[in-house]
Amino acid sequence: MDVEFRIKRFDGSKSYWQSFKVPVRKGMTVLEGLYYIKENIDPSLAFRASCRMGICGSCAIKINNKPRLACETQIMHLGGKTVTLEPLDNFKVLKDLITDFEGFFAKHEFVRPYLIRDDVDY
Repeated sequence: MDVEFRIKRFDGSKSYWQSFKVPVRKGMTVLEGLYYIKENIDPSLAFRASCRMGICGSCAIKINNKPRLACETQIMHLGGKTVTLEPLDNFKVLKDLITDFEGFFAKHEFVRPYLIRDDVDY
């Protein structure tokens, strides 16, 4: 089955929409679809990914207008023949689906949302 990936892109000066036809197999994730496009159709497509296991959050994008992790979202579970992908809201877009997390990480460091042990020097 083929699905259309409709992607909001950004080239540094303007945003535009571009569509790609992706052959989908059972269990395939949106992230795998993005890699298919990058490896087979358009190597200039920019997106962020790291762990591919739903832990790091670096692949977070808007999928059909909802913030989701591309590595955990199965294409067939979305239903329909078109998947719309956009960068996250409230972040500066650097290129295509890549947003600037600098402010997020600065706040993350400030609030320190992790365990702080007494037996380790930080």
